[in-house]
Amino acid sequence: MMTPYEKSPELMTLSELCNRLECRHFHLAEILHGLLGDCPDSLKERFGAVVDRVLAHLREEGGTLFPLIRELDRAGAVSGAVRAELGRRLKAMRQDHGALEEALADLEELEVVADARTNAFLADLAAALHDQIYDEDQVLYRRVAGLARIPA
Repeated sequence: MMTPYEKSPELMTLSELCNRLECRHFHLAEILHGLLGDCPDSLKERFGAVVDRVLAHLREEGGTLFPLIRELDRAGAVSGAVRAELGRRLKAMRQDHGALEEALADLEELEVVADARTNAFLADLAAALHDQIYDEDQVLYRRVAGLARIPA
């Protein structure tokens, strides 16, 4: 969610988008740790596995993909080797997003039999992850693919 003082993502540089998403990564990690602490015992094992996957994804994205995107943003173009690496990383992150969405869908299926507290917990998790994945796939990754001339 944007504050009144924040630029629209469409007006941000790639580096600004990476900075914004990394701030959201930090916030998402805090939310996930909080939710894990409040997680009903019936979901602890399944949710813990999802949290571990999400946190590993955030580390990979922040540690490897975002530095490449910032390099592209600074230079305006990148070598063929960096372009190929960006393509591999974008593809891997998108596949990971798909796997995370599937894991989240598995958890959301529990709503049919869950209590109100569990349903609220699952709704908070779904909202946080869906927003993050959308901004990465549909905003950042598409712009990077276009600028670097790699398949979207």
